[in-house]
Amino acid sequence: MRAAAGITWIRALALLAFASTAAPLRAQSLIEFDPYRVRLLVAVEAGDAPARASETLSRRVTEQVEAYIGARWSLEITSAAEPLRTAMLQDLAAVQIDALPAGWREPDKLLLATLAGAAGDWRWSVRELDVPTESWSAVLQQSTPDERALGEVAFQSLLAVFRPLAGVESTEQDLAQLRWRAGALPPRDPSLAFVQPGLLARPIIRVVDRDGATRKTQLIDWTYLIVESLQDGKGPARVYTGLRSPLAGKRRGRVQLWALAVGNVSGSTRLVLAARSADAKPLYGYEIYALRPGQPETTLMGYTNRSGSLEIPPGPDPLRLLLVKHGNEVLARLPVAPGVLPSVTACLADDDPRLRAEGFILGLQERLVDAVVRRQVMLARLKLRIDQGELDEADKLMDQLRRLDSQQQFLLALDQRQQKARSDDPSVQRKIERMFSQARELIGQYLDPAEVNRAELELDQARRGGPPPATAPPAVTPPQPMPATGAAAAQATSKTK
Repeated sequence: MRAAAGITWIRALALLAFASTAAPLRAQSLIEFDPYRVRLLVAVEAGDAPARASETLSRRVTEQVEAYIGARWSLEITSAAEPLRTAMLQDLAAVQIDALPAGWREPDKLLLATLAGAAGDWRWSVRELDVPTESWSAVLQQSTPDERALGEVAFQSLLAVFRPLAGVESTEQDLAQLRWRAGALPPRDPSLAFVQPGLLARPIIRVVDRDGATRKTQLIDWTYLIVESLQDGKGPARVYTGLRSPLAGKRRGRVQLWALAVGNVSGSTRLVLAARSADAKPLYGYEIYALRPGQPETTLMGYTNRSGSLEIPPGPDPLRLLLVKHGNEVLARLPVAPGVLPSVTACLADDDPRLRAEGFILGLQERLVDAVVRRQVMLARLKLRIDQGELDEADKLMDQLRRLDSQQQFLLALDQRQQKARSDDPSVQRKIERMFSQARELIGQYLDPAEVNRAELELDQARRGGPPPATAPPAVTPPQPMPATGAAAAQATSKTK
């Protein structure tokens, strides 16, 4: 009996251990069947009229949630207590997590709302806190003169600020597989779809403690997700990022990756470019091109001003892909969703030294092309005069040929300029050195002094009456333009309008 009892206890302990480890996995795997626990905290302005309106509003919102959303939301509406109530009425946008009452972590979505005014002038404001990621939405303010419309106004505003949340199940190249909370639960109104193709979301890393509460969250910069398709609450989203593999890598233990919809936003965003250096020098005069996701055509948005900034207005899509270009070099590819943030700052390498070097080398190329063409033409005319026995004319041509810029002169100018072309940024310095190396190869290829030496020897043999050395006539082949310093630069240049 004791042995049997011991085995029973061992089995019970094993089952308990399994249940304790399997429960989080099960909860994660069934996220698309989990409804949102939504808590609405309402701060009502003092007075009998606002109090009565608040009761009617709460009843009407509850009815509409039940009628249109159904099982996707488990809604609880309560009144905000002091001192939170006063803080909400004073400035809803200024309320932070440390001002929230105990138990604020219990729901999935915490909605803070204020009701103020009187008959003929009702003012309703609402703001959402996504509890798992501790991310706030912007404040949405609405007003109505009709007290009877308050319930409808409040319900529509709750839908507007509500931001669906998804767990990132896996990532592969530029696709992320998402599982949306409550996504497999059908709404009462089929036309009310919180998630559909084209929805824009941002990835967030969440670190939890042993109890599953959020310990730390980190928004992944310069990265957005666009939903491509959805079936039973799951589906892929396209990843657009200015970083290298931001979603790659294994997440273990208490580190989770979520995707939070950006919500209903409007307005523009100021893009600021600053040098990746201690002084954060503003990057002035950099070209900003925009393209639509999935489209190759680009449109010039403008140039950064002396503060290194440019206002990015909204476009036909919620996301704009920006190419930062300087000269022939594409420096960055940055996804920006206008209106999500008032401003974003990109720290890039100061490309001005490279651009100055590029300008010098382009000018040198023009001189090189001119010198090569003139030299090849003179060599052809010189051979013709030698063949025709017009040696005096050949001497004149040879004298002109010797006065042309030589390979040594070009290389000397290149070396002198390279000594001045310096950048503190290693990546920029490598680009500069690569440009000078390519230019040096072109000069060595097209200004070979052996061609002039052979022509001079041929003229000398003709004067002494001997047979000219067997040489092929020079071909007039001017050098090709030096390639841009980045492969992407040539592609972007060819596609830029």
